[in-house]
Amino acid sequence: MKKNILFSSIYALIILISCTENEELNSISKTKENINSTTTRETPVKFHLIYATWDEWGRTSRDCKGFGLCNFTSCTFCCTDAYDNIVDCIENNRIANSGIIKIFDNTKLGFMIIKLNPTDSTHDNAIRNRKTLYIDSDLRNENLILLSGEYIFDNSIGEYGGYKIAAKEL
Repeated sequence: MKKNILFSSIYALIILISCTENEELNSISKTKENINSTTTRETPVKFHLIYATWDEWGRTSRDCKGFGLCNFTSCTFCCTDAYDNIVDCIENNRIANSGIIKIFDNTKLGFMIIKLNPTDSTHDNAIRNRKTLYIDSDLRNENLILLSGEYIFDNSIGEYGGYKIAAKEL
């Protein structure tokens, strides 16, 4: 009889320890899941920068007249200043007709941001009149496409406002 009581007690103790370990493992597993889901949600989406310039403001359908972008080019290794403005590599002067293109690595889609500066007369006119920027047809170069559309003035871009234009990497 004593052997049965001793055996039953040991068996009960083993079951109790086993249940406690399972609860701890479940708790650890849930904590890891929470950390992973939090990390996944809080991890910023990775993107890379491409810089863009254009010769003049104008719509391609109107022989570079109106308000759009003419002769668009892009570069990955442009000279920039501390504010991410494209500058002349020799004289370090800001190139007014420029923007930053952010492409999301996972989708190859993104946008070009144009920050306006009121010291440039075309920029000032766009700021004061909240002009819509027109891209009549997709602007394509060797590695990028700016998508056609009507882009409204966005007051939240930069200090004075600007534009956010849809882009796609080739």
